[in-house]
Amino acid sequence: MRSIGPRCRTCRYIGEKLFLKGSKCTSDKCPLTQGSIAPGQIKTKHSKGKASEYKKQLIEQQKIRKSYDINVSTLRKYYEKALGKQGKTSNLMMQMLECRLDNVVYKAGFCAGRPHARQLTTHGHFCVNARRVDIPSYQVKVGDVITIREGSSKQKAFIDLKPESSVRWLKIDPKKREIIVSALPEAEDFSDNFNPQSVVEFYSR
Repeated sequence: MRSIGPRCRTCRYIGEKLFLKGSKCTSDKCPLTQGSIAPGQIKTKHSKGKASEYKKQLIEQQKIRKSYDINVSTLRKYYEKALGKQGKTSNLMMQMLECRLDNVVYKAGFCAGRPHARQLTTHGHFCVNARRVDIPSYQVKVGDVITIREGSSKQKAFIDLKPESSVRWLKIDPKKREIIVSALPEAEDFSDNFNPQSVVEFYSR
């Protein structure tokens, strides 16, 4: 089951910004910016001690699935699919996560965050190669063109949209408001905040 609780609480628990609340995460209103401690903890001068390897791997698993707004079983399925392919499992798993339709529209600057991107995708506001797609996990391919559905272009979420992105493997046309998948993401395109190899080790226990 996906997390539907307070998203800021998730970042506080993990101790890192996962940018789950859009613009709030980059403002002074972010609890981590204000120095909030993890939920359930009390400020103390004593050290919490060294975390076990299992806990480190579990936190990495939670970071990735919370960031991509997916549940435990979905992340495991990506791991199992990657395991059955030729290549480095951690990179293949991250590549599939990055190629999710909801992630692509987020990375292209069409949405404030992945949860918002998932919502808009589920409501069928985007088309892939001129065909309406309402599956957030849809895997885009090289050459795919993602656009806003004609009937959705006047929706509040898109009226003042000015998409921009520095993502290497995506080409953005701000005037047409379309995304072209020019390549598949590679290891250097993945976030430095993630350690996917720890997730692979977590599932291979």
